[in-house]
Amino acid sequence: MAVLEDQYVYVSRFWPQVRAWWRYIDDVFVVWEGHLSELLDFHQELNNIFPELSFTITHSQEQVQFLDTLVYKVGSFLKTDLYVKSTDRNSLLRFNSHHPRNMVESLPWSQMLRVRKIVADDSRLDSRLDEMCLNFLSRGYPVNGVKKHVERAKVTSRAAIREKKIRVREKRIPFVSTFNTASGLMKNMILKHWHILHQGLPDIEEFALPPILSYKRGRNLKDKLVKSDVGPTVVNVQRTLGPPKFGNFPCLGCACCGNMIKGDFFNHPRTGQRFSIRERYTCTSSFVIYLIVCPCGLTYVGETTMEIKARISKHKSTIRTKKMELPIPNQYLNNSLRVDTQLVSYGLG
Repeated sequence: MAVLEDQYVYVSRFWPQVRAWWRYIDDVFVVWEGHLSELLDFHQELNNIFPELSFTITHSQEQVQFLDTLVYKVGSFLKTDLYVKSTDRNSLLRFNSHHPRNMVESLPWSQMLRVRKIVADDSRLDSRLDEMCLNFLSRGYPVNGVKKHVERAKVTSRAAIREKKIRVREKRIPFVSTFNTASGLMKNMILKHWHILHQGLPDIEEFALPPILSYKRGRNLKDKLVKSDVGPTVVNVQRTLGPPKFGNFPCLGCACCGNMIKGDFFNHPRTGQRFSIRERYTCTSSFVIYLIVCPCGLTYVGETTMEIKARISKHKSTIRTKKMELPIPNQYLNNSLRVDTQLVSYGLG
């Protein structure tokens, strides 16, 4: 969106008519000084830039809504009020929710502060705060606590709220855990005994102050009951009647099966010492250490996070494209070895 603004909007022939252009992600609030026909032409020009992008427009000479704010004109000034859709529901967090208590208890004040920041007309402020108060009371919040925040918001000036605060970053370690019923006990335990860590390691500046305790959401009923339809997933099915045998085996279903050495051991290339393979590996195994054996007796040991068959395919590709700076292509091309039959490997662990 920023690229579109720089290349098309700011250089448009209609830009002199734009008195203000404020964007939040893909929503733009514009103050237009000009004829309505010019505004509509500007809108059509934006829609002609990219056929894939479609801009919608809502315009008025009296009032217009932007996100959760209603902007209206009073004389030659613009004022703001809280905007709520007619289809909006009361979705505030319930007071008996099992979220962190400091989050639940701070929610009324943050919402009252939002109302105070948005509502510019003091004559409308009381009614907007009362509406927000009723929303919290219907969600089970205590009356005294909510009304305390309402009265506090009434005596707070908008200038103080809108003043940009400079935050001083403290060197505190973040302690992140999944929130559960034992989180409060864990917090008290850490704070109670933190001085032991500070006294034991006084030279570490980060240990001077207690950590910032942060929480991530655990799995709820929705996560356990509802799953995204991402299509069929690959499931490893055991195809043997008895316990799976350790060793290296082809999967019998890919083009690299001919490059897999079947067996449950491998020999050291110089000493001839025998080593057992203590897991079961196939062409589809991943996160493995693998061994490529050259007919001349040399070996190459590598590691990969991808499936063995994908890694072997990449080695074949480097040989065919003659990337001589790599050890495998250099060895096979200099000795005129065949890729399909003489590039053989083990999965080791």
